[in-house]
Amino acid sequence: MKKVNLVIVVSLLLVGFWGCAAGPIATQNDPFADLQKQATKIMNDGGVAVVGDAIGQDHSVAKDKAIMSAQGRMAESFEVKVDRLKKRFFEEIGDNNPEINQSYTDVMKTVASVTLIGAIPVDTRYYNEPKTKKPHYGVLLAINPKVINESILNEMSKKPKLYERFRASQAFEDLQKEIDNYKKEKDSGNVNY
Repeated sequence: MKKVNLVIVVSLLLVGFWGCAAGPIATQNDPFADLQKQATKIMNDGGVAVVGDAIGQDHSVAKDKAIMSAQGRMAESFEVKVDRLKKRFFEEIGDNNPEINQSYTDVMKTVASVTLIGAIPVDTRYYNEPKTKKPHYGVLLAINPKVINESILNEMSKKPKLYERFRASQAFEDLQKEIDNYKKEKDSGNVNY
């Protein structure tokens, strides 16, 4: 049992580290490196952001494919954020109550379905592939931390036992800090999402 728990913890840590990078690391030859830098900043500020890219026969097809690529990556990144939040919350409360676990899972499923719809393209770039001359689009898709965190809190408030315990946790304080930081950045004009 201890081996299984160790494997799960190591796996979660690896997934967590992967999620912090907000996608592939930009290289010097990456035409979308600036989008990746923006995504990393958004992730560091508590939001969820990814860059999707695709090549298409024409501009609209390439852009649509890039958005679809980003949406798939967004779902994965959102899941990583939710898993980290769950881990912090359950470590803190030290409770393996099935009712609390199920409530949390239900809340996060609802939040994911509602919040992922709210992901918006923040920035796009494109260039024509040198050999084929086909358009290659990069799209930065983001969800601001205020939308995520308020969705979590709204859904949790529908489950009084869970909400009460969550509000008393460090995870709640962390969410509140993310919202406050986002508001400061938004008010100063440093963010566009």
